[in-house]
Amino acid sequence: MTGDLCQEDIDQIIREVDAEVGDVCRAQAAEGREDVPAPDGPGLYAVVAPDGVTIRVVDGQTTRECLFLIMQKDMTERLLVEESAKMLRDPRESLTSVLLKQTAKIRELRSQYKLDRLPTCRRSDEMSIMRTKTKIEIELEPAVVRRGESRNLAFEATEPFKLTQISVSDETARNFVLASLKVAGKEMIYRGAVPAAMFSPRAVPVELDYFVDKKTVVELSFANTTDQEHDLEVQLTGLTKVSHLYEGPTSESGLTDNLLDLEKDQVMIIGLGRTDVPPKQACNISTQPYSRFKASRLVIPAEIAEHFSVIDMKVGRNSQVVATGSMPAMVFNETVRIPNLKLDPCDVSQFLTLSIENISDLPQVFSAAWVGMVDQNLEEYKEPDADSRQNREFFKGML
Repeated sequence: MTGDLCQEDIDQIIREVDAEVGDVCRAQAAEGREDVPAPDGPGLYAVVAPDGVTIRVVDGQTTRECLFLIMQKDMTERLLVEESAKMLRDPRESLTSVLLKQTAKIRELRSQYKLDRLPTCRRSDEMSIMRTKTKIEIELEPAVVRRGESRNLAFEATEPFKLTQISVSDETARNFVLASLKVAGKEMIYRGAVPAAMFSPRAVPVELDYFVDKKTVVELSFANTTDQEHDLEVQLTGLTKVSHLYEGPTSESGLTDNLLDLEKDQVMIIGLGRTDVPPKQACNISTQPYSRFKASRLVIPAEIAEHFSVIDMKVGRNSQVVATGSMPAMVFNETVRIPNLKLDPCDVSQFLTLSIENISDLPQVFSAAWVGMVDQNLEEYKEPDADSRQNREFFKGML
């Protein structure tokens, strides 16, 4: 052994690390051990491998010119190597002090990313930054809302995330409508109130993609539509990006190509409000989206759907279903998973119209919502297109 790294130094490092991470493997390159990586330089001082962490110190012209490498598959990037080389140029630092400081950093990073064992890789230029998705759940403060009243719920994000789902309790689903959903003051629900039933535990999830930046306020407003007070219980689910390193090449931007893109808001929910419909009467409910919109789902709460049938859906003047007959609205209740409707794109100059009929003997209140995608790059409408033909075939089977 030459230079600053002597046997006592290695023993000191082992004692420091062993208390934290357990078994330590120590060897010399000269011993010919298979588990010792081949040196990248003239000679290998030592290998210290605590619980999967491999530290290699390769001799250069002098001790101060030693290349310090920490190879770690999931979290160590070239910044650690460059930082170590900079530390070694400081005459106040020794190899021992650098090893101890960087080993402590490894333990801190491992704890931060919640990784128990960290496999080694051979080359630092095989390390890349990657963003992974981590699910987060946010419980909003429950409330009791009196009859006919509304309640605003709000929270401030502590980190950027993408809001992907709203969940409510069964009681909330039966008795409330979501009147407003705002992110940083921007309204995410267009036109009218949305039945809370579409967010119930029994419902097929409505997948959202609303980006929420750090310190951004998210506001939800729920209205009690009954003549009694009810509990309001709401939970939000989202995805946040977590950075770590993996073995593989980087893209030109320095990040991997499979980044989670949080900052695109594409899902649009169009609420159809609440409409009084006399018994045995039909009604047209039209809306004009503020942006080019392609509906993929119609959600009608089951408690409402049992009293109605769907006569037609139109984009502009073009019917999206067969010309005659009607379908039970229960086909579109929140618990039914049906194929993507794939309606024709609705331009900002067009109306999206739903024709329904009250098939009961009593007056009923109709409420529903369209769910779809906003896309400024959708191709211009062409009749007939493949989506329209597929959609018509689906509806024929329902008649």
